[in-house]
This record gives sequence, structure tokens and C-alpha cells, in this order.
Amino acid sequence: NIVTHYALKDDGNPANKSLSLHARYAFTLNPESRLGRLFPTAYQGIGIGSYTYFRPSLIGMPTAIYIFQGARIANLTEQLSMGYEWNLGFSCGWHPNAAMSSRGNVIINIGLPIAWQATEHWELTLTPDFTHFSNGDTSFSNAGSNLFGLRLGATYHFNQSPERVTARRFIAKSEELGKRAKEHMSYDIIAYGAWRADRFIDESGIHVINKPLPIAGLQFQPAYHLNDYFALGAS
Repeated sequence: NIVTHYALKDDGNPANKSLSLHARYAFTLNPESRLGRLFPTAYQGIGIGSYTYFRPSLIGMPTAIYIFQGARIANLTEQLSMGYEWNLGFSCGWHPNAAMSSRGNVIINIGLPIAWQATEHWELTLTPDFTHFSNGDTSFSNAGSNLFGLRLGATYHFNQSPERVTARRFIAKSEELGKRAKEHMSYDIIAYGAWRADRFIDESGIHVINKPLPIAGLQFQPAYHLNDYFALGAS
């Protein structure tokens, strides 16, 4: 990984590289269910990762736990495909510094995995990805850390069969799509709460407010569903 925050230094050298190791478990939808036939390549799961910036005294050795979700976008060949994936979680083990003032921070990751079905059970992936660590302004400073990198991975598919491998290569058949849900309305209500640090600037300089400021909100979101895949709405 390449780190974009170059202000972190302990011996005159910037902390501009990173390495991580992950273990993950994911599951797919039941292939016999209607949603499993509509979304045969979708997967979701939980993962844990350990990061090093090769500056343990300055940054620490952060560990992250996160949820992830992804699916296939396109088949490039019979065995090669490209997809998308996003991760969201929490990381701890940081040493507070100029960029990351908190010992615990949120982790956000997006990637475009390129997968090769090597055997019936094994899949190899190469994923260009972007990772962002941040405390969300719950304390200052919060420059954050951005990583651009390549992720190499090997996936073992349990309970795999040649028929299921074939099914995962194709989108649902037209007769299944013909059973799509009718156009309808849905309504979501979301309540949320958080806290953040704040600061103000006057003639004497920048002042940090030590007491966290509470934040609360309520969101109402109606949406008109055109089919199983698309909905229009406002929030």
C-alpha cells in the first residue's frame, strides 16, 4: 500500500508505505432461493486485518475488524471476472500522532477484485483498492490516513460443485427476472447519534473545544421501486 499522508515522520523519513494481512469469512445467498438466483455472485461476511506502516513507535500496529460485501460486475473470460467490494469497520492499536489523534478509528475500503477460478474450489484474486482511516472528527487532529494498494488473495469455496461454479458465472435467466417484484413504495426511517470535537478561530488563533459536542438526527426516506434492482427517492 502507498500512504498519501506524508507528514508522519519519526527519523526524518516519511511513513509512505504499508503492508497488511487479512483473514475473512463470507457467505452467499441460497442458490435455490429467488434472491439467490437473482444475485448469484453476491457475497457478504466479516474480516479481520493487521496493518503495519513500518513505524511502530510512531503509528503503532493497527488491527481492524470489518464487514464486507461484494459481487461480480462482468465476466472477462470463462475463468476470469471483475467485481466490486466495500468494507466498513473499526480499527484499534494506533499511537496518537499528527495525523491520527485517536487510538481507535473507522476504516473504509473499496476495491475492484479481479478473480481467476483456478479450480473447482480455489479462486485467486488481485484487487486494486483504496483504504481510509479516520476518527470522524471525534477528536483533533484528524488528517486521517489514505492507502492506495494492491491486495493479493486466495479464496476457498466450501460446498462447491461444478454446477454452482457455472451458475455463478451468469446472471439470472429471463424467466426468473420475469417474476420481479411489482412497482411499489418503501419507507425507511433512520435515527442516528454521534459526537464530534470542534474548534473556533478568533484573533488570538485556533482554539479546540475539549468537551465533545453531541449530534443527533432523524431521516425519513421514501423510495419508489421500479423493479428488483432500481428505486428512486429523496431523503
